[in-house]
Amino acid sequence: MAAKVLVVDDNPSNIQLIANILDGQGFTIEVATSGKDALELLEAYNFDLILLDIMMPELNGYDTCRKIHALPLNSNIPVIFLTAKADDESITKGFEAGGVDYITKPFNSDELIARVKTHVQLKQTQEDLEARVKERTEQLSKANAELKKANVELQKLDDAKNEFINIISHEIRTPLNGIMGPLQLMNLDLGKDKMPLRMKLLNDSVNRLEQFAYRMILISELRTGRYHFRNEVFLLRDIVEEVTVNSADEINQKKLIIEKDFESSMDLHTDRNLFLMMLENVLTNSIRLSREAGKIKIVCSKSGEYFSIAIEDESGGFSEKARQTLMKPFAPGTPFVNNNMGIGLYLTNLIVKELNGTLSIKNTEHGAIVSIAIKI
Repeated sequence: MAAKVLVVDDNPSNIQLIANILDGQGFTIEVATSGKDALELLEAYNFDLILLDIMMPELNGYDTCRKIHALPLNSNIPVIFLTAKADDESITKGFEAGGVDYITKPFNSDELIARVKTHVQLKQTQEDLEARVKERTEQLSKANAELKKANVELQKLDDAKNEFINIISHEIRTPLNGIMGPLQLMNLDLGKDKMPLRMKLLNDSVNRLEQFAYRMILISELRTGRYHFRNEVFLLRDIVEEVTVNSADEINQKKLIIEKDFESSMDLHTDRNLFLMMLENVLTNSIRLSREAGKIKIVCSKSGEYFSIAIEDESGGFSEKARQTLMKPFAPGTPFVNNNMGIGLYLTNLIVKELNGTLSIKNTEHGAIVSIAIKI
């Protein structure tokens, strides 16, 4: 579509001259002989450019330009002033009134054509960019709305999953309690050494299932913010002793050496239950994956408000695939899955976050170091 140019001049000879110069340049020309006539045309038509004479009776070019740009629909139309005055004051007044350029009389044909084409092209480019920005903004707005909708649906699914986990875990524990009671009584009657193998297998399976249900409930509570945090003061050595005693059979069977590097009087002020579960997950994993007659080192220290613990083992370390999926529950390829501990480090990571801490894993020449730092 040809660009539409409005020529405003009270001198018909000037209008005819401009029309002749622009003829054949691909423009549609409309004319007005006064500022008032120009404003009336602008109410009826859209223009791409206005050539506006400054010296006109009644309404001069400066005032006409201001009135043109005062109308919202015309605010972006470029105005080139036509003037016989090339002094600095006149030029400055033209720019202050809203003009984008000026052409001095008498007109140079090539200059007039070049300036008109340049400003028409600039306006069309600006409009094209604005249209693209508008289109892109609408696309982004639509995508953002779809993303918000998807996030809402994902949150609903996540909430439903957490609720399902919580319900199933509680449902598992209810019949388990009915099984564990009689098993414990039978253990007391027979003694651990005299317990039949099948009974031991049943007892171990029930214990693992009970631990699994407990961990799943804890995961659900931590993920949904329903866990009731309890601040307690306790000795670190008691927690380490409890974990190692619970794993004594495996430690002895593998002939592992447990080295402890911390003060026996070191105490902590945080949630004992979470700290115990965190340490148990990491230490138990190291015990189960360590080589025969290997060594596990537990190093703890306190500095200001922070407590750090590092557990180094000789397990062979974590593969790259395992390290990438360590923080996902039941992630295939992790050592926890192979040892029925598919939620181990995932739960540990949740606990560390609940304790305002950080967890990192580093492979060594012979194994791995799991380091945890928490604010106490």
